[in-house]
Amino acid sequence: MQNELQWHDEPQVHVNLAEIKDAMLDCIHRGCRTNGTLPAALHVQRRAARMARSLLGHDVSECCNIWLNEVKLQSRDFQRILN
Repeated sequence: MQNELQWHDEPQVHVNLAEIKDAMLDCIHRGCRTNGTLPAALHVQRRAARMARSLLGHDVSECCNIWLNEVKLQSRDFQRILN
């Protein structure tokens, strides 16, 4: 925080952090909804969508906020978290 305060005031730092958080959540959500192969020459199969369906018991919602709420409602059982 002290480093960021050298460049921006504290409210702007919080705005910037929120934007980063939103971008990261959007990326994770997109990965949990996308099947196929990762873009690159290695042809790595995507796994996140399959794992998300398995853990949620259904397809991931198109709405990021609905998906995030469903994730938050999942059991916090240690074995389930490891899965």
